Amino acid sequence: MVIGLTGSMGAGKSTTSQMLTQLGFFVFDADDVCHKLMENPIIIQKYKEKVPQCVIDGVIDRNILSKMVVDNKVTIEELEDLIIPSLNVRVNEFIYAHLDDIVVLDVPLLFEKKWDKYCEKIIYVTASLGNLKSRVMKRPGMSEEKYKALMSNFLPEKDKKAKSDYIIETDYGLDYVRNKLNIIKEELLEIKSKQKPKIEQILN
Repeated sequence: MVIGLTGSMGAGKSTTSQMLTQLGFFVFDADDVCHKLMENPIIIQKYKEKVPQCVIDGVIDRNILSKMVVDNKVTIEELEDLIIPSLNVRVNEFIYAHLDDIVVLDVPLLFEKKWDKYCEKIIYVTASLGNLKSRVMKRPGMSEEKYKALMSNFLPEKDKKAKSDYIIETDYGLDYVRNKLNIIKEELLEIKSKQKPKIEQILN
């Protein structure tokens, strides 16, 4: 059973993901896997060929990449194309390693990259607009320009909420989120207990 986890930037998705792990779910953290892939020599070579100035002493400098995106010297889509094929391989390996379990795909751009079609249920994490922006602006290296560039990649929140099965508002604190996740867990376990096994989760 594959569950999608996504949310607004600054909503607290990472914290929610950690709670799901504590509840016994097997979580595929797309951001973490991407960061590890960017240390792979094959991926580094791809970036060096596409944007040579971002590779310093054999290491991809993500700060340089961010500035290049903000300055419109390269698009996020162009950079993603360099790593998506390898990411697809990793998620397939993860899913097939947990065929009898509930797997959570923690993907920031779940809807935008159409990974939602592989999920049986989707959890969407959000908060008030004021809280979302203030949390993001506190991140190291964040600026108004970078914030706008990142936000331009996301679909409107109302559209993503409409496509989600569970919506968690993180304005109400960690205990509220934890209680919501416990309720969701019970529902998912009940659904899974009534399902026949299926293997249709391959990402192409």
